[in-house]
Amino acid sequence: MINNLLNKFVDTNARGERELEAQFQTLLQEGKAFASSPFTSQTRSLIERQNDLESAVIEPDLILCRHVQSGRPELTRNQNFVMKWGIGILLVASLLCGCASDSGPNRSETRRDAIDIPALGANNPWTHQNFFNDPDNFQFVIATDRTGGARPGVFLDGVTKANLLRPEFVISVGDLIEGGTSDEAQVDREWEEFEGFLAQLQMPFFFVPGNHDISNPMMARKWNERHGRPYYHFVYRNTLFLCLNTEDVEPGLGDDQIEYVRQVLDDHPQTRWTFVFLHRPLWLYEENTGWSAIESMLRGRRHTVFAGHFHAYTKYVRNDHRYIVVATMGGGSLLRGPDYGEFDHFVWVTVTDDGPVLANVLLEGIRDENVVTQRMREELRR
Repeated sequence: MINNLLNKFVDTNARGERELEAQFQTLLQEGKAFASSPFTSQTRSLIERQNDLESAVIEPDLILCRHVQSGRPELTRNQNFVMKWGIGILLVASLLCGCASDSGPNRSETRRDAIDIPALGANNPWTHQNFFNDPDNFQFVIATDRTGGARPGVFLDGVTKANLLRPEFVISVGDLIEGGTSDEAQVDREWEEFEGFLAQLQMPFFFVPGNHDISNPMMARKWNERHGRPYYHFVYRNTLFLCLNTEDVEPGLGDDQIEYVRQVLDDHPQTRWTFVFLHRPLWLYEENTGWSAIESMLRGRRHTVFAGHFHAYTKYVRNDHRYIVVATMGGGSLLRGPDYGEFDHFVWVTVTDDGPVLANVLLEGIRDENVVTQRMREELRR
């Protein structure tokens, strides 16, 4: 069917723009019919790359520019028009297919071709085939406080174990270096040590500053030199991530940062979920930290907030949304266990259309495949 669409489009190359528009509407209807038809496994593998297509902004004029720069003759106006409609058809077809595969009560059934296993009669040795393999879902890790009485080796252990679980990225809640000094050379050494840890992390790491990272003007300058802006946002798979700087004022968010958040939220009204990351849990402070303004902007949005700073895990519910203060990944702690919220961990977040699923993964509970080897077993028997 896809080949038919493309062949018909090529046949229109010599026709006028008005006829091409009519032809496009016909092809669009055929594309809808194709989107509602059964898919082969090969086609589905392309559909599951829908997010990559959606994130790639294709501009025909840019393609034309590259065509000229490559030494080929400049395209005619009609060829330019044809190319633009062609790209449009390909994108529309891919999105139509994605919508068809992601809608309706039998959504899980459209992903069953991930397994090839014959069902023999009514009784089979499995429960069902509704797999957790929705291509729109994704996982990321929240790295908890490393410093404020850093215990050597713990954060690097967390990096190693995050690599074992292979999230799509890691994001922090601050306190990455010990800081608290006006010695510029010492600050450089501490950042170099931390960047050495990150060099062993296999996935992207997103920085959020804590009070140990920015505690004086020199440290703020060092942050800017090494990491750029101290507050920012990004959108990943239609999910908004807000990374804030609670050291903007002492303590809290300055007017410029608050206005930045307002603009970001206004620019992204339809994201399926909003995550907010900050170091200090400003909602617990009595001072005017600027958090009340942020919280009022978040009303009506599906959101979850993560903070650190206290080195003890606590879950809060505010305005029917979860606010999580995480524990540590090497920061000072009595380590009295889950009853006190004192443990080394990272948060494993699975993002779904129904909201995030959170799992606290204790570092001591993750072991690689070498937990016991044949040689170790033999030595135990001696």
